[in-house]
Amino acid sequence: MRSIYRLGFCTFMLLLQCGITLAQHAMSIRPRRPIICYHSNKNNPDHIPAPRQLAARTKTAEFQVEYINFPADNQARIAFQRAVDIWAAQLNSTIPIKIRAQWQSLSPGVLGQAVWGSAHANFDGAPNLNTFYPVALAEKIAGRELNEPDDPEIVASFNSGTNWYFGIDGNTPTGKMDLVTIVLHEIAHGLGFTDTYDVVNTQGSVGLGNDDPPLIYDLFVENGTGQKLFTEFVSPSAAMGTQLTSNSIFYNSPLATAGASGARPRLFAPSPFDGGSSIAHLNENTYNAAGDPNRLMTPQIDFAESIHNPGPILLNIFKDMGWVFTKIQHERLRDTERKDGAPYIVKAKILSDNGYLPDQLKLVYTTDNVTFTQVAMTPTGVTNEFQASLPGVTTNWGYGYYISVTDVLNRTFTNPGKIQTQKQQPVQDLIVFNIGTDSQAPEIVHTPVDYIFNDETELAIEATITDNLAVQQARIEYSINGGALQQQAMQKVTAGDDIYRTLISIPPGLAIGNSIEYRIVATDNSAGANVATAPGNGNYSVLITGIMAVRDAYVTDFNQTSVDFIGSGLRMATPSGFTNAAIHSDHPYKDGSGINNESNYIYQLQIPIRLNAGNPFIQFDEVVLVEPSKSGAVFGDVDFYDYVIVEGSKDGGHTWKPFADGYNARADAAWLARYNLNISHDNSLSTGNPQLFRKRTINMLEKNVFAAGDEVLIRFRLFADQAAHGWGWAIDNLSIQGPVTGIEASIATTFAAYPNPATRDVTLEFWLSHSDQVKIQVVDPSGQVVLNDEWAIGPYNTTHQMDISTLQAGLYFIRATSGEETVIRKLVKVNE
Repeated sequence: MRSIYRLGFCTFMLLLQCGITLAQHAMSIRPRRPIICYHSNKNNPDHIPAPRQLAARTKTAEFQVEYINFPADNQARIAFQRAVDIWAAQLNSTIPIKIRAQWQSLSPGVLGQAVWGSAHANFDGAPNLNTFYPVALAEKIAGRELNEPDDPEIVASFNSGTNWYFGIDGNTPTGKMDLVTIVLHEIAHGLGFTDTYDVVNTQGSVGLGNDDPPLIYDLFVENGTGQKLFTEFVSPSAAMGTQLTSNSIFYNSPLATAGASGARPRLFAPSPFDGGSSIAHLNENTYNAAGDPNRLMTPQIDFAESIHNPGPILLNIFKDMGWVFTKIQHERLRDTERKDGAPYIVKAKILSDNGYLPDQLKLVYTTDNVTFTQVAMTPTGVTNEFQASLPGVTTNWGYGYYISVTDVLNRTFTNPGKIQTQKQQPVQDLIVFNIGTDSQAPEIVHTPVDYIFNDETELAIEATITDNLAVQQARIEYSINGGALQQQAMQKVTAGDDIYRTLISIPPGLAIGNSIEYRIVATDNSAGANVATAPGNGNYSVLITGIMAVRDAYVTDFNQTSVDFIGSGLRMATPSGFTNAAIHSDHPYKDGSGINNESNYIYQLQIPIRLNAGNPFIQFDEVVLVEPSKSGAVFGDVDFYDYVIVEGSKDGGHTWKPFADGYNARADAAWLARYNLNISHDNSLSTGNPQLFRKRTINMLEKNVFAAGDEVLIRFRLFADQAAHGWGWAIDNLSIQGPVTGIEASIATTFAAYPNPATRDVTLEFWLSHSDQVKIQVVDPSGQVVLNDEWAIGPYNTTHQMDISTLQAGLYFIRATSGEETVIRKLVKVNE
């Protein structure tokens, strides 16, 4: 079981003394598994039409579908689009919902599977905090894109081996499966009908590990006696496992029960637990009557069955999740030093999908987290905007407050939302507003620039700078190669955000190995002008680097310092327990923290290597204590988790392709055993040592992405997601097209001649693990020797230049003889 986050907060007591805000940090995750839909083995010719005529419906949501490997006749796409149109008329969102639809072979009996592309927590407007919302729903609530522009909101796969009915009329023949129905079903999972409950060895859990945040769906799941599983049962525990396999689990939210005629919708909770279907479907035996559209979300679909209506239970569940939502837009009050007795105005704008009750709009505040005062908010004259005030003071003081509104369905929404914590009841979050002398310096969040290339003319520095009052000024202090200290102001990227940026002009002529030192300085708007710097002491150092001259091989034991490599998160080091330098990640390596809470730690060789058909091998010793993938997962699966990989680029580092698939601790039994030896909160505390080094050999031509003669940059990359982590990666004794242990190194496999065709000179390259003499003859097509020479070669890489300028244009053969071995290479001589 994999952990995501463990977030705590300071209990709100005396606000001014506590000096904190209860606002939670924004988070995002990737999915761990799809939800699976199976077909039954019976025929059920029952058609449930779409709600109303689609032609008369206004599309209130936009779907954009990327079709991958769908049949060329477009019949499957037409059926898919019909399902999309049904959903587009049922949902309300201003943000396009992108679906990546894949037509592929799935396991027998599986019709389709789907999952959200990412999930997000603690975004602006989230009604439940420390709670993940599938990205399509999160974006609807937030009113903006939360994932990357090209990332899908939903990823769905459909079994190409199913006997599909592609019609949109619902007249599905016996023995065929209605594609419209299955697409409707799978899209529902991607939109939010998805849980994180699991059972492993009788231990039931929720979230992605101990104390980890749930999905919004999880909060409404309860047992037969009305106990919410998230708040009433420990995760993981056998008690929760018993509940999840009890066949008596229900979904309880205000509108969901209304959709089920006052009863709690019953969920699919069989024994044993089905990791692809349990909890994330309605109960098969409860919703099986003819004409019941709620059958759409049961775990099995029958042949000849067509359900083109999402059904009232599903639609009402979605409403309570947030698909019908009332948003409170509010710019939080910042701390202030103003103590003149004048009130502090709180404003909010209400945006509701279905209408709200203005007389139920309240400002609720406290000064001790015990006594709360409600104040009615009144219209400002601006449409849907209201205000109230916190009492003015003349002494140091502090308030905690939230805003509350009720919609026409009698559902209450707050800003900020309620904090959800496993095995605890929800707690209303508060905005903390302090009044008094400020001694708190700004906070600077910055990812240092480790290097830039020597042909760049500007160095971009960016940071997020926040302050409880306001930032008065931000600047960069820097020097080039230890020269005079210079200063430059940083400006906000966009008004209203906290991102500051500046561009430092780089003088021409800087050489590889030069450096720029810098630090960020921020001053707040307080009377005391509090100052923060990043880093707190010293400076960041930016290495000037660049692509160096191409070579035919590269060999190093990393025991000498060099500027051949650049990187971030991987570096040259000799950690405790190791006697020689090598490439090392941080130990332990950091969890992913970038976009989608994923990070890539990289070490890149700046010397391009010309690939050799005879010896295209990278070999190195390594230790890989990196989070192992789920058993049976292959590289590229969502369950592959963290991994290491070696990649090449033949366009100067703009695009990278793998030489071989990524791998992790599961690649070696000793690594896996060591990783699992000491696990705490799903992270491995085991450390690496030299006894765990294993040799790896990679053929750079194996995937047919690169060809002999290509000049490629090579990098080592460790990918980390936001969940579990381990000790990390170590790499030593690197040989790129050098002598390769365990692979025969003779001139038959390592002799190369280039360029070919050639005009004046040809480079002959050899790799031998020993010294030898090689006889070189150039022979024309008639067999006549036209050039003759003998060289000493080896050990390791040896190159010689051969002058062919005196030869006529045409075809020749280069004959290399070493001992009893003779190798022949073709050569084409062309005129200049």
